[in-house]
Amino acid sequence: SGTVSMNKTSERIAVGRTSQLLALTDETVTWRSSNNNVATVDQNGLVTAVTEGNATITARTASGKEVTCDVTVTEAVHISEVYLKKTTLEMKNRTSETLEIVINPADTTDDKTVTWSSNDEHVVTVNQSGTVTAKGEGQATITAQVGNFTVTCDVTVGPAATVEEMVSSNKYNLALRKDTVVYSTIWSNCRCICLNSTIYCNFINR
Repeated sequence: SGTVSMNKTSERIAVGRTSQLLALTDETVTWRSSNNNVATVDQNGLVTAVTEGNATITARTASGKEVTCDVTVTEAVHISEVYLKKTTLEMKNRTSETLEIVINPADTTDDKTVTWSSNDEHVVTVNQSGTVTAKGEGQATITAQVGNFTVTCDVTVGPAATVEEMVSSNKYNLALRKDTVVYSTIWSNCRCICLNSTIYCNFINR
């Protein structure tokens, strides 16, 4: 017969939460808890925290081998506040900015997963790290949801930066991770600027 091990040897779970244990073996396994008043376990290894205290979860193979996980059940600490550090944002087209979200208390035992969305992806998109990318001029709302909490940021996207703004702004140079080296010339009705090794041109209305 084979060996058996478990994916966790100890685990802390808040009251009302669950944790999945896995018995690594090629044999059939039965599960039991040393204290069902503290934590229960089903025959798939899913542990449910009932009340504060300690319990040992045991997985036993058909050949009699056992492996255990010591479970500590703690008091639940629920989220009391969620907010964005910015509730309005002005951006230039084709730029990105990351929104910062604050979840209090920081040591909550609730699920802190943030789900981000944009109500108009033609204006701005947002990834699941909260990075907003401007796609077109206009207005849109970014929504972040954590459990039952929902917070928003109103975004206004203006025209893309001009060549002069890109050259003079530390923000663009930092994004490129390059020092600014600028060469400028006017050719016909077109002004061209070489920023590092990239050439940007603007037409000049005469």
